[in-house]
Amino acid sequence: MRRMTEQRDRANDGRRRGMALLMVLLLLSLTLGLSYAAMRSQATVSMIQRNSDRRASARQDAITGLSVALKR
Repeated sequence: MRRMTEQRDRANDGRRRGMALLMVLLLLSLTLGLSYAAMRSQATVSMIQRNSDRRASARQDAITGLSVALKR
């Protein structure tokens, strides 16, 4: 009887360790996925800001060009 109880306890310990490992892997993959999404989002924000700066510069250059052309 004691031997069966010990075997059952060992089997349960193995299952618990397996479940703990599975949970850790699941949380790790979730964290990696969120990190990747945050990095992609930051890259997109940087590109939008760069485009906005270029647009403002192009607009200012166009206004300056019109101003010079109208003075002649």
